Amino acid sequence: MGERKPNIRALVRREDIEGLERAAAYQDLRPTPQGSVSDFGTPVRAEAILALGSLDSEGDNSALARALRDAADLVRSAAVRALHTRGEAGLLVEALRWLPGDEGHSRKLALQAVFDLKEFVSAPAIADALVHREDEEVLSEDDAPLVLGLLEGAPADERYQLIKLLVTALGDERGIVADRAAELLVRLAPMSTEGVVAELREGSAAAEAAYVLGRIANPDTVDALVDALGHRNPRVRAESAAALGELQDPASVEPLLEATRDRDHGVRRQARLALDRLGNTAVIAGVAALLEPMIQEAVRAAICGLAGEERDRASPSGKPARPESRAHGSNGGSPGTANGGASNATKFGSPEAADRSSEADNQPQ
Repeated sequence: MGERKPNIRALVRREDIEGLERAAAYQDLRPTPQGSVSDFGTPVRAEAILALGSLDSEGDNSALARALRDAADLVRSAAVRALHTRGEAGLLVEALRWLPGDEGHSRKLALQAVFDLKEFVSAPAIADALVHREDEEVLSEDDAPLVLGLLEGAPADERYQLIKLLVTALGDERGIVADRAAELLVRLAPMSTEGVVAELREGSAAAEAAYVLGRIANPDTVDALVDALGHRNPRVRAESAAALGELQDPASVEPLLEATRDRDHGVRRQARLALDRLGNTAVIAGVAALLEPMIQEAVRAAICGLAGEERDRASPSGKPARPESRAHGSNGGSPGTANGGASNATKFGSPEAADRSSEADNQPQ
């Protein structure tokens, strides 16, 4: 208050960088009838910042960096434009950590400026700034498209670093950071799926990974989620059951039925909810699981019965057995040789021997 208002046009004509930097901090605070205070110096600061952006200041961006944190969105927006003009992508990326998304246009302008300067920034750097923002707000509708756009044509190692950064952020102590990372991982699928599965199997943020896989809903992740139903952490088991409910794959019915008997109440509840989502498929599979032992036993009994009948019809050599003689006590000879007597042919071993025996029987005694 009491400070003379800077003449920005005169300062620009003289290319007075120091004068413009001082003008970038100018304030004109006046009380309002409502009892508050208004800063009538805001337009002056914004004009001074834009002027600095158009002049060569030998790389000194301190005034512009301070302006990014100005209380007035008009000044913050001017700073974004000035840095864009100078091609200062790094400062703009860092500004994404604190520029408010619900006050004015400065943050949206910064996102657009960063995309315009994408050849000077990397997708992992942008994602890190977006995920670790200072506020507690979720990602805006413009955040994910920015990361996806930066990945177009990006080398494989940059993609790997991005997924690694986001998977690590799933375990951040700030819940909002984990939520933002999860949102980006979902948007990056199927590129991100393998990394999230690895976290589910071996990482410290397995529960968050299961949640992400449920939202991705890739059928190829069913096996990993089924395996996670046996995880030592009940929260991981519960999230895995919920994720399987999202996938609605019939292959998960039996593991989910088993999970309804889990020792943890939360796991049992999520397993039941998942089965409810599976609907008729779960009922059919459940009934089949109950009937399967009885069906198997019936099949085994039928097979054994058929095998016994087959043995009864077969001789020890495997050939069909000869019909039993009609004469009781017969050993299989002709009808005329009852009571175990052998036929002549059998007894003497040849037809000739049988003839000689007959002749001897006919001679007088």
